[in-house]
Amino acid sequence: MSYQMSAVVIRKISGKKVSVRLPGHSADSTIEFAPLTRQAPWPKPGLEAYIVPGQCTTPADGRFPVMVKVFKRDLPHRAERTQFLTETLQLGTPAGRRSLGIEAADDWMYHGIPMAWLGSVEVPVDRGERVRVIGHMTRHIGGDQPGKTLDVEGLKIREPGQQPSFDSYSEDERRELALHLIRAVERMERLQLAHGDLSQGNVLIGPGPTKKPAATLCDFDGFYHPKAPLLPRRLGAEMVRPIGTPGYQHPEVAEEDRRSAGIGENVLVATDRFALAVLVCEVMVWDSALRRSIGRDTLLSDVEFSTRSLAALDKTAPIVRRKFPEGIALLEKALSARGMWSAGAPADWARQALPSPADWERVVRGGKTWDRRPTMRLIKQIGNQSPALDIQVNLGSSSSARFDRIQGAEAPLDKVEYHWDGTKGQFEIWLHSQDDLRLRRAGTTTLSRVPTNVGGPTKVSIYPGDELAVAFVWRFSFT
Repeated sequence: MSYQMSAVVIRKISGKKVSVRLPGHSADSTIEFAPLTRQAPWPKPGLEAYIVPGQCTTPADGRFPVMVKVFKRDLPHRAERTQFLTETLQLGTPAGRRSLGIEAADDWMYHGIPMAWLGSVEVPVDRGERVRVIGHMTRHIGGDQPGKTLDVEGLKIREPGQQPSFDSYSEDERRELALHLIRAVERMERLQLAHGDLSQGNVLIGPGPTKKPAATLCDFDGFYHPKAPLLPRRLGAEMVRPIGTPGYQHPEVAEEDRRSAGIGENVLVATDRFALAVLVCEVMVWDSALRRSIGRDTLLSDVEFSTRSLAALDKTAPIVRRKFPEGIALLEKALSARGMWSAGAPADWARQALPSPADWERVVRGGKTWDRRPTMRLIKQIGNQSPALDIQVNLGSSSSARFDRIQGAEAPLDKVEYHWDGTKGQFEIWLHSQDDLRLRRAGTTTLSRVPTNVGGPTKVSIYPGDELAVAFVWRFSFT
């Protein structure tokens, strides 16, 4: 049966519930679609989907706000692509992201990635009727604090005195937001993943885990990965696969798209580096005065793209370069880079010609770089007493050792060793005894028993924010 979704049909799921099995969960979860009211006039229609708010309740995470993207039509490879993100790359759950080396403290940056593909879910509605839904579900960024989270585009048009707005952000807050974007792109590059449409509409800014302003990426429909199937560029007259947003596309991507009349399958956004350059500069310099002086809502105009120069911007708004001189110079380098379509694959060209996340990190931090050396912490504590031993070990690119040489260590630590592989981002505790092992994963409060291996060492992978207890006395954690 062919699938078509219309606004008339989708309104029938208002206030309804459906049970689904989400990846990484052993029991069903419940999705409850928000009631349709005048105060909440969903669904928000997009070019190819309806965005429907709701609540999801899972066995592990409890109840939290979500957004369900219900597609108007069923397209080839849509399901496979979402499942590639959620199941193959395991980016749809916190545990999956930790297994990829994404720290628990940075987990919120990826909440815009789909949690699950909803393939042909049938929602019970009135009089025994069932509405078939095809879509995917993400966390509703800022859904628990309405009005406090906006995309970059929305923040740009806010006037002085409005909260939140770019005018209200301090220089330190701007630097942190820029570093969030840099860190997200750097992690995705490790996975050979490109968002494909990084732009002012696909970066959300609002209160993060510490209540300070934080940036989150959303809308991964146009992502690129060498092992994932591509969506078609168009289906009839409908644009399906985006190649970026004007103002954030590298000029040669836009030029190739024009030459191919908008249907060229070889036009790919295989790197987010140019979009990152524009976004970092906008976050660092944007305010209402700049918007008034340049008379637009993006930093770059057609003039900058056609000339491959920032001379016109320097003339109209010289304050931009004065505010962020090294960053603007780096943006100019990205804008003037040439050769994308004559020097191999776009990803190869980008690595050679476009500023990298590390380049942007140095500029934003004023020459400093992240200290990415992980730290292992070892605590000896009996019951609720004060810790008898609390030490930290900084790990290099590769470290392995037993704990029996640590001053104050005692059995069973003579049977415990750790292994850290910096190239893989993998940290393991090896136990050469049958002592009781309990593991608490980041973001949870439950200590789960770890089965011990009778025939050899018991190896336990530890991710940032996890805690491993040995014999109820010794605790290991990794940050």
